[in-house]
Amino acid sequence: MKTTARNPYEPQSQGMARILIHKIHIGEYAPGDRLESIRSLAERYGVGRQVISSAFSLMSKQNYVYTVHGSGTYVNPRLKVGLYYRLGYFNNQLN
Repeated sequence: MKTTARNPYEPQSQGMARILIHKIHIGEYAPGDRLESIRSLAERYGVGRQVISSAFSLMSKQNYVYTVHGSGTYVNPRLKVGLYYRLGYFNNQLN
């Protein structure tokens, strides 16, 4: 699955971080969930592994995820996501 239309001036890693953060906001990845491996995400989105690794780094700096060496990358369990973001999105669509 390729990514949708993106800004041609945006680095791929920022675009991937934006996509993954959006998935966290809509509740596809819940707080505390383990994200897929770098390899599987790279294959799914048709990008290099370094792009995903850089996206994880950007997300880590924003406190969306943390990495446990040898185990994987996890969504920060302190995030408030899911229904609240969906309601905000719904309200914005109505206005």
